[in-house]
Amino acid sequence: MIGRPCIPPEERERVFEPFHRLRPRATGTGLGLNLVQQVVERHRGNASILAAPSGDTLVRIGFPEH
Repeated sequence: MIGRPCIPPEERERVFEPFHRLRPRATGTGLGLNLVQQVVERHRGNASILAAPSGDTLVRIGFPEH
């Protein structure tokens, strides 16, 4: 797993919005986490952003038990 600096709490819900980016960049469209969220929700799951003790960002994905 490759860690990234922690996403600030006030941005954690917004990173799932289409085209939202924390910083301007020359590459990417800002759709990655939005697509992840859509797929997870279609399977009745949920995705959330958390801060790891190391300071990295974690994306937690959960699915209901059958």
